[in-house]
Amino acid sequence: MKVAFVTTRPDKASFKFRVAQYLPYIQESGLDHEILIFPHGFFARRRFFSRLAGFDIVFWQKRLLGRMDLWSLRQNSRHLIYDVDDSVMYHDSKRGQFDSSRLARRFQRMTETADRVVVGNGFLGELAARYNDGGKIIKIPSVIDTNVWHTPHRKSSEEKEVTIGWLGSQSTLPYWIDKLPLWKNISRNFPRVKFTVVCNDVEKTFSSPEYKQFNFQPIEWTHAKQVANCAAFDIGVMPLPDNPWTRGKCGFKLIQYLSLGIAAVASPVGVNSEIILHGKTGLLADSDDEWTACLSQLIENREKRSALGNNGYHHVTENYSVQAWLASFNGLFQPGA
Repeated sequence: MKVAFVTTRPDKASFKFRVAQYLPYIQESGLDHEILIFPHGFFARRRFFSRLAGFDIVFWQKRLLGRMDLWSLRQNSRHLIYDVDDSVMYHDSKRGQFDSSRLARRFQRMTETADRVVVGNGFLGELAARYNDGGKIIKIPSVIDTNVWHTPHRKSSEEKEVTIGWLGSQSTLPYWIDKLPLWKNISRNFPRVKFTVVCNDVEKTFSSPEYKQFNFQPIEWTHAKQVANCAAFDIGVMPLPDNPWTRGKCGFKLIQYLSLGIAAVASPVGVNSEIILHGKTGLLADSDDEWTACLSQLIENREKRSALGNNGYHHVTENYSVQAWLASFNGLFQPGA
């Protein structure tokens, strides 16, 4: 069985965590595969699609296609799997207007055309089910490799500072920035709290004087240090507005926090409410008052942070790890699947 994993960029988080981290494990089963980068340009794409005919399975990740490209993809794919972990059928939150007839049509055609559709959460599964037989829709959540992301040495009980952290990319950073007045208010009420953001391009992003008005430390994201930087958090946060774009997200920040035994607070949007079981594996907060109450509780109660972090770690290990979903992912490529 020969599989082509197609992406626009191998370093994209969606590809790294939904495909690449599985590959060392499925190689052990003898699966022959290649990672192919979808090119720009009309003629380059025609050559690319022709090349796909040499594979038994094409695993197409996320990218929606126009009618001609999709026809070429289907003509050259013996078995086509479409994987989606975002609300690609909508405009993102920055546009304000979410609905897009163009994206919706492309999503419909892609899900109708594929032999199988792999979705990252139930919201995306419901949207895909509008256009095809639900029997070919498979839910595999975004997961984490607990051999890499695992509970490290935690802070000493002697340390007085409490770090509230956020880990992510520039694309989702606006959700953290939207809560800036709340973070500053928490900082005023709890002088021992430090806020940390681990992100790319932090020097340029946080050059404004307003970020010097409270105890705040931006840290430049690197692959080598991301686990260690995240492990320094006492509390991880994932604020989100509730809209069609954010409901399609797969809660990966929360999975990262919980895999390290970090207590988390999140907006109850989409799959967040499945990863965070309120009061057991973390806390859910909708309004600013709820955010303040949840964060205050965790800042003041180390035992509560520890209990939630421990429960969250086991929840992720059992339900959101590569190890828990490896058989399902590998099963996509088995004869007769």
